[in-house]
Amino acid sequence: MRIFAVAVVAVALVGCIAPEQRLADQAAAERSNAYRSRLQDIDDNNRCVTYGAQPGTEAYANCRAQLSQARALAFQAEADRQNEAESRKAALVQQFLANQARQQQDLYDQQMSNIRASGQRTLQPASTKNCITNYVGNSAYTSCQ
Repeated sequence: MRIFAVAVVAVALVGCIAPEQRLADQAAAERSNAYRSRLQDIDDNNRCVTYGAQPGTEAYANCRAQLSQARALAFQAEADRQNEAESRKAALVQQFLANQARQQQDLYDQQMSNIRASGQRTLQPASTKNCITNYVGNSAYTSCQ
């Protein structure tokens, strides 16, 4: 009984901790994004100053805008590349499945052709049998009389 009570308390505590942990993870991700953004801002500033543009000038503003635009274009190019890769994967899967279906249809057609060539009937008359199926694990055992 004591083990059951401890298990119930543990489950209750896990339920209480999960939202707090989720909020902590979200806050950490936001801090990480803000940190990366700040590092990017510092890097952009240093690059523009290295190019000779001083903060507060039109040249500096143009430099920052160009760096931002170049980063946006690079981001879009990467997203396009990933989308193209996903599209290629989807096309390959579709082609594979079409080939599988075609092979199965060809096999069926060949089997039917063989049956017709041998003069066998493709449909057997229904018979009345008493069958019992027993299931053991993932196996089914059927016996008919």
